[in-house]
Amino acid sequence: MKNSEPKYLDDGQQYKSAYARALRLLTARGRSKWELFSRLSDRSYQYKTEIVKDIIEEMEQCGYLDDRKFAAEFVSQKAETQLWGRRRVEFELKKLRVDEGHIEEAYAELQIDEAANARAALKSRYPGGFEDAAEKRRAFLYLARLGYDAGVCGEAFEGDVE
Repeated sequence: MKNSEPKYLDDGQQYKSAYARALRLLTARGRSKWELFSRLSDRSYQYKTEIVKDIIEEMEQCGYLDDRKFAAEFVSQKAETQLWGRRRVEFELKKLRVDEGHIEEAYAELQIDEAANARAALKSRYPGGFEDAAEKRRAFLYLARLGYDAGVCGEAFEGDVE
């Protein structure tokens, strides 16, 4: 639906309101289809499901909503900027119901060096190195919470952290 006339003449105000809300949500930051659907379907707004589905479809057709692009942006932002590990990024994207294929494509396209990111996270968190074995264990757990697997955590400690 590319024209500005609402599809539901009876529900014109509801359609316009939901469409404006969708644009505001997408302007604030990228979102997955499921996330936008769930936000618009929130009971507090009481938009009809068929209206929400039509808006989602229109947003996709206009290029405002694209799970593939969203996954690439999310991976780039979280893995490269916030230094999250692959497991945490995948977990968060799966919570947003992004297709696994899109996640794999995003990682293949970006070619992220997880060991280097883990070392950077350690340097950021522990700039002076580790005082003792207990602090090193805490650092290992910190990397695990960021979503790095045990092998990557071990690799991060092999490099010069200090």
